[in-house]
Amino acid sequence: WLHGAWISLLIISGSFDMLADMMVFISWIAYGMGAVGIFMLRRRMPQAERPYKIWLHPFVTLLFIGFSALFLIITVYNDVTNYINGRQPVVNSLLGMLIVALGIPFFFYFRKKKS
Repeated sequence: WLHGAWISLLIISGSFDMLADMMVFISWIAYGMGAVGIFMLRRRMPQAERPYKIWLHPFVTLLFIGFSALFLIITVYNDVTNYINGRQPVVNSLLGMLIVALGIPFFFYFRKKKS
């Protein structure tokens, strides 16, 4: 029921487009971090079995990380510019990061409570 209340609050607070913009922005952060994680795991565990192969690794992976970073930078720039010019009421990308950051204390609380 808590998730339902939270989603209802988010829907009431803004438009669906705003929520979709925030979700897509946060998703691209996760995609980029996942690609960086491939490099980290391959460096930390070079002897580990590789159940899947990445075509043209590391070039494709680096290209993806670069695209993700460029997408995030351009999105923040456009959101800030639109906010300054009065075309949107909030900076969607930064608001999305703030909402995710508000969940970090809950993560640590429940992780500590679990152990």
